[in-house]
Amino acid sequence: MSQKWALVSGGSIGIGYEICKLFAYDGVNLVIPALPTDDLDRAANFFRSHYGVEVVMIPADLILDTEPKRIFDLLAEKGIKIDFLVNNAGFGMYGDFLKTQLDREAGMVKLNCISLMSMTALFLEQAVREGRHLKIMNLASTAAFQPGPYMAVYYATKAFVFSFSLGLRLEIEDLGYDVTVTALCPGPTMSRVTSSTGSHFWDALDVKSSWLFTLLKPTTPQEVALAGYKAMMKGKRMVVPGWRHKIVAWFSRIDTTGISGKVVRFLQRQHK
Repeated sequence: MSQKWALVSGGSIGIGYEICKLFAYDGVNLVIPALPTDDLDRAANFFRSHYGVEVVMIPADLILDTEPKRIFDLLAEKGIKIDFLVNNAGFGMYGDFLKTQLDREAGMVKLNCISLMSMTALFLEQAVREGRHLKIMNLASTAAFQPGPYMAVYYATKAFVFSFSLGLRLEIEDLGYDVTVTALCPGPTMSRVTSSTGSHFWDALDVKSSWLFTLLKPTTPQEVALAGYKAMMKGKRMVVPGWRHKIVAWFSRIDTTGISGKVVRFLQRQHK
């Protein structure tokens, strides 16, 4: 049995769950901090019974400022050293910014950005201090490459994740640490993502009836997970799963006229 451990936040469903399956298939033990739902118990039981790996479930709401340190301290008490850190937990909101709930938008920033940054800082510092190898993967998005009308805050959080990941990677390379950082940048993905209110992300958003999901074929969680897993294991700096989304990402990143934001505005309008 492998003594390596992977921590996958939000690993009980969706993309995170599929990433956990890939780790478990390779015999890597799992730490899964996620909201305390039935999905968490089901996922842990599945990984134990099908792959024979150890699984540490940690019911947690990573929107809370205290959770990253609590998770870190709990693992330290158990003597578990993390070899792979996947900051996957996150959620989004769709709609007119003036009509969305400000506290929910602020919670999104806390989960998608602040929690991810805190988790990275805690486990990176430990790995560097102990001279251990660590692979980090942060879930960004093709949303990182342009503004996103009707999901303005969500797009902004993914821009933070992408910039933070690549900037940190360059810093680590300069300092010579045995650590890699990979930004996983999927396009629209039909993935169940449990929010802190207990609802499922795409089930709760009207974005499924937008032109975005009509014209751009969404990837599956399995496709996204496999692309991200391979990129992380190879130590790549970023990956965009799916050829359609690679084209969109390329266009968005070279756009100097601001047209990409207007395109997004059209795509995310309702067509019902």
